[in-house]
Formats: sequence, structure tokens, C-alpha cells
Amino acid sequence: MGGYAAGIDCGSTFCKAALCSPERLEAVAVEPTGWDIAETGRRVMKKLAAARPDLSLAAPLAATGYGREKIPGADRGASVIPSGGIEYVGGSSSNGNGTVTLTITQVGAKPIIHCELSGNQGTKNRGFAVPYSISDADGDTVTVVEKLDGVVKRTHTPALMEPQECQALLTHDFLALTNGTHELTLEAEDIGATADTVELRFEKNVTSCTITLSEPLPADAMPEAMRLAINGYWTQYAIWTAEVCNNAFDAQPTWEDIKQSILSGYNYPFTNNTKTADKWGINFRISFSRGPSDQGGYIYSIEGGYQ
Repeated sequence: MGGYAAGIDCGSTFCKAALCSPERLEAVAVEPTGWDIAETGRRVMKKLAAARPDLSLAAPLAATGYGREKIPGADRGASVIPSGGIEYVGGSSSNGNGTVTLTITQVGAKPIIHCELSGNQGTKNRGFAVPYSISDADGDTVTVVEKLDGVVKRTHTPALMEPQECQALLTHDFLALTNGTHELTLEAEDIGATADTVELRFEKNVTSCTITLSEPLPADAMPEAMRLAINGYWTQYAIWTAEVCNNAFDAQPTWEDIKQSILSGYNYPFTNNTKTADKWGINFRISFSRGPSDQGGYIYSIEGGYQ
């Protein structure tokens, strides 16, 4: 197929392909990227073949985008397509077509991720918000991918210019991270173009925690004793406290030290016998810090009962 060349831009959401002759664009094809990039590349090329069944597709193939290295049969890849297009000059191919020049230009405007945060966010000891919004000059539907350490946390199609908040760094996800350096990326893509990626880095450093019930456990009568067990691992140098109360619905509950009862495995008899709220209630409050050794630990369950 002398003078013909094909190009594929394989983004995180769509895989776009074009077949060009020296005179014009001969055919285009678009497929959702999916999880098997190589298979998606084959499907896109089959679409090009179906669009021009009178031609052979044994042409030099330029591949770009994040999935470029997995496109079967690509002669050469480029990391991104810049706003002015990318020029690909292929060498002598096995089919004898010689040198072919293929220019791939942006079709329409690329979406924009509006985020005031970028780069190094420093040290964090709790989950934090990453607000952003998406715009697209063509009004196209934009698919946004939120990733944490390369793992997709959410894929959605937000309304243009509506406030969004990254879901990857909410409290639960942040607590599941190990201490150390982490990277958040926001990617956006419409049917024809890919936005510039937003990248944030931060250092998680959490060396203490406090665990309590979000709502007290109601009791029909005044609780007189309680037993509590903490299951997990911590070093002998860890600093920790354990408290319980039987008037948890009060504005100022009476917290009592239950640590020694936990260590001995005995029931703890409450000393408090008053309340200001209209009902009795049980709660606990357990706090841990690493202490002088700065070695980590974990808690996987807290068990107990009262009477």
C-alpha cells in the first residue's frame, strides 16, 4: 500500500485510529480501550479494514498514548500527541513501502482539568480534599479517571464545569495507605483528545490514632460493668490509653480508665452511677501512639460486652 500509513492514539478510555493517504484521511475508528490493549488495537485495525476493504492494511503504523507499547505491529511510538500534532517518519518497512510521513493532528479541543492543587503537597496525616472541575470547548462528554499509585479508584463522566472532589483520598482510602510517598493522578479524555494529566504527590505520616464509636450503644438500664479486648499488634514501647463510659449520651460523659482490666482480662466495674441525658449509653475511647521506638502496629478488632 504505497503512500499509506496508519496511526493509533491509545488513551486510558478510548483507542482512536486513522488511515491516511498522501492526499486525505481515508478512514477512522474508535473503540473503548478496555483492559486488553492489544486486543483493542486489533479491533480498531479491523474497523479500518472494514471501512476500506479495497485496500491492504500492510502500512507503517504509528502508536501514541499510554497504551502505545502494547499495540501489535507498531513501528514506532510517541508518548503524547502535542497540540500541534505529531509527525511520524517511518523507515523502510518489510513490505517495501519505503519512507512514509504521517501527520496526526488534534481533532477538536482537548478537555481541561481545572485543579488548583498540583505537584508536592507535603506531609499529610489525614485524608484531604482535591477539588477540581472539567471543561471542554466542544462540549463533548469527558471521561475522568482518578488514580492513586497507579490504581484506578474511580471512573466517571462529570458535568462540565460542575465542582468535583476526588474520591481517592477520602478518610477510608487514606487510612488504608501505608506511610510513605504516594501519587494521585487525574486523567480526562473525550472522544477526540486527552487532557494534560494533573499529578499530586504527598507523604503520609501517621504515628497515632484514636478509635471510638460514632454513636453510643443505648442501654435499657444503667450499665454496671464492662469487658473490653483489643486485638492486634503493637510494640512494648507504644503509648496507649483505654477508656469507657456508661453515660455516653451526656454532653460530658464520665470517662473511666479500663486499661488494667484489658491487660488482666477481667470485667471493669463502673464507678459512675449518674447521667444527665434521658438514657444510658456505652462507648469506648482508645488511643495509640508509636512511642520512642517509632515502630508501627495495627488493630484489627475491638470486642466487648457490658451488663
